[in-house]
Amino acid sequence: MVGAALLTALVVNRNIRGRGFWRAMFFYPVMLSPVVIANIWNWVLHRKGALNAALGDTTEAMTALAGLAGFDIAATVILAVVLMVVTLRSLGPDAPPLAWSFVFAALLAALVTWANPLSLIGRDGSGWLGVGLGLLLLWIVAQGHAARPALYAAAAVSAILLLSIQFDAVFAFDRYRPVNWLVTPKTGWAFFWLVFVFCWSHMGFYMLILLAGLQAIPADLYEAAKMDATSPFRAFRRITLPLVMPTLTVVVVLSLIRSFQIFDEVYLLTGGGPGRETFMVVQNIYEVAFASDKPDYGQAAAGSILMAVVIAVFTFLQLWLTRRQSDL
Repeated sequence: MVGAALLTALVVNRNIRGRGFWRAMFFYPVMLSPVVIANIWNWVLHRKGALNAALGDTTEAMTALAGLAGFDIAATVILAVVLMVVTLRSLGPDAPPLAWSFVFAALLAALVTWANPLSLIGRDGSGWLGVGLGLLLLWIVAQGHAARPALYAAAAVSAILLLSIQFDAVFAFDRYRPVNWLVTPKTGWAFFWLVFVFCWSHMGFYMLILLAGLQAIPADLYEAAKMDATSPFRAFRRITLPLVMPTLTVVVVLSLIRSFQIFDEVYLLTGGGPGRETFMVVQNIYEVAFASDKPDYGQAAAGSILMAVVIAVFTFLQLWLTRRQSDL
């Protein structure tokens, strides 16, 4: 999350169009209530939600591609050959006479017109007709040197289409079933989306801190580096990163402390499930003290004190690192 926040801060710190809008959009999730965030992502990740709808549309498109078989592949390859040859021979610097261009255009029109009927013929066992037409086209386009690259491209296209059929057999594009991303056990998706939502809702805050650190760097340093023909990566490594390191240290420590305190997202999105895959420390303290049939306030207090000690250690570490960097 810290890396994403730094990258985002670097982008919105540049003089890009709509810079203020993008800064506001990245910071906007920070202002939302955890309940609103949970409702948004429950709608997205539900079995009938937006993510499954988008994946369903994508798999339908991939199924249409992977469904090409038999003569469909040959017709598509020949179509690609004719299109490339018409471009190379009719629009190139060594354009042939108009009669040749007319021949290629007529063959292209015939292929487009008869592709579907010939496909049906091929499935009925009379594929020799389509093969004959394909060989005729290949013989015509092979007569000129300008058409040879098209033949190599046709081989690449046919290989891609054949691989698409294999991918369909492996990935089962046409057998996609919606997934309830937050409650399906033993898949890891619940934990993944919980981390994603946590980063999405907090990254804007850390981006704003890093943006303030980046804007505190004098512009004269970058101008001098530009005059010395320093590459952007070297300028980032030699100028930006060392000068923003104190701010980056603060952000790292704050993000670690906040990760120990995560509760709202877990409680509202997964409740610690499926099973106990997303069960966190703070939720355990809450359930021991308030949600158990036999509340154990002593154990909950001990867990709270232990967490406070861990957070204090990280806080003092951040103060020590900041002071050490300021003394260098």
